[in-house]
Amino acid sequence: MGAALESVVSQSCDVELLVLDGGSTDRSVEIIRKYERHIAFWRSLPDGSSTNAINEGVRRATGQVIGLLAGDDWYEPESLGKVVRYFQNNPELDVLSCGTRFAYFDEAGRFLFDKTFTDRNQLSFDLLNLFRRPLTCGRFVRRRLYEGLGGFAAAYKSSDDLDFLIRLCLSGPKTEVNTNLTYTYRAHPGSRTLGGDRDILLMMARDNIDIAETYLAKRSLSRQNRNALLALHGQYAARGAWNCLRRGRLIDANSFVKRALETSSIWPAMLFYWFVSGVGSKVHEKLKGFRAGST
Repeated sequence: MGAALESVVSQSCDVELLVLDGGSTDRSVEIIRKYERHIAFWRSLPDGSSTNAINEGVRRATGQVIGLLAGDDWYEPESLGKVVRYFQNNPELDVLSCGTRFAYFDEAGRFLFDKTFTDRNQLSFDLLNLFRRPLTCGRFVRRRLYEGLGGFAAAYKSSDDLDFLIRLCLSGPKTEVNTNLTYTYRAHPGSRTLGGDRDILLMMARDNIDIAETYLAKRSLSRQNRNALLALHGQYAARGAWNCLRRGRLIDANSFVKRALETSSIWPAMLFYWFVSGVGSKVHEKLKGFRAGST
């Protein structure tokens, strides 16, 4: 948490900082008190979920733009000033999608590698991009949109952010892209969504399928958005089925397959396409590495 708070207070722009801790029993409160003079509001008590904490934070905020920062993560130096200027220069701007990085560490805290998303096409705010990588905390949103859309939904424990971003995207906001690296996710074996825990991945698969089915039931979807939701549903049905098969849970695997086929009769063809595309992508990367090594 220390790195997260330091990354905020070291910015050269004014920021309203609210800290909502779920009653941590480690050194979190001690760290919060160290930064207390920079904090507009803080509390540390059981809140049930990060969803509740985020919604409470939005209710308590007085600023016009909301940024979310997890305790393991950080903002890049002098990045928030650029975000502020984007919104100041465009009063009609609703959503700003910023350059984001996944930094992977091992159990001992040693840096392993990172993945950076700073290409404009990667960051563009549309359903296909959100389904590839939500990059939730790298997106800054007007507070009035959180309020108008009802905030995060507690029904989706692992994908509440994706559900909110879908509602936000379908509402037709005015968006821009800031390709400057702004937010870094710190991924480690204990990370909730980036740590690779099979139970969490299975819960995410179920949540994402539920989300896709909810929005596919809407008749006002464009063809592009409907196809994106079908792809989300089909891919997570495949991931959920594979996860269950690897653990010998045949009945659960069959339920994923059944839901996929009920939603799209061409799901088997989609599976074949994703498999061929995945193999082709891996071969392409290996060839690039071979060519680079032979020059």
